Amino acid sequence: MRDSHILVLTHIIAGTLGIFSGFLAMALRKGSRRHRQVGNVFTVSMLIMSAVAAYMAYLGTEVKAQTMGNVLGGAFTFYLVGTAWLTARHKDGERGALDWVAFLLVSAIVTGLYAYGLGYMHPVVPMVDEPPAAVPFVLGTIALIAAVMDLRMLVWGLYGAQRIVRHLWRMCFATWFAASSLFLGQPQVFPHWLHQTHLLVVPSLVIPFYTIYWIIRAMRDRVYKRKPSVPTIPGPEASLPGN
Repeated sequence: MRDSHILVLTHIIAGTLGIFSGFLAMALRKGSRRHRQVGNVFTVSMLIMSAVAAYMAYLGTEVKAQTMGNVLGGAFTFYLVGTAWLTARHKDGERGALDWVAFLLVSAIVTGLYAYGLGYMHPVVPMVDEPPAAVPFVLGTIALIAAVMDLRMLVWGLYGAQRIVRHLWRMCFATWFAASSLFLGQPQVFPHWLHQTHLLVVPSLVIPFYTIYWIIRAMRDRVYKRKPSVPTIPGPEASLPGN
């Protein structure tokens, strides 16, 4: 363990900025200039927050012992945000070396989460704030789905609405993970009266609905854009075939 005040402060500032910019990005019109600007703030903030979280969990701090569960959780959040950003930067069908690196990273995360859930990576002395046993398996399954999607993209590429959906769900899930870790995982930082209002659960409930809404809208808009225009009925002056 070591003095980690700067790391903790960096984690708090970056995490707070990432959560608020994530909510703002979800509310703004997708593809707009403001959405891109806020999205850049979200990406940088979340990458810093998750990297610092994983680093602190690996080393341990004055108030919290080392835990591989948080290392893997931070790495998974870093992966989600990074691949969502890459997806937004790519054109249809495009993929590169960083996508292969991301696939290898998430494959390692899947292995680590399942191993952690099976007890191979737990500390000798159980921690008081150890997450429920099901959490590593749930995150591991989500990471496995992401890995399968990565492999599919690397082999066949992504086009149109598929690319947009990939970007959306990864950004939104990372926001949900960060918000839930704060509002539900760290309730002690909020005043007691706020606990009695049950408002702390609202972010974790709102984000999934926002995600589903934007995914449906993105797919619907793409379908409408691909539909051919309805041909006009030729007037009397138009020549018909065979005339």
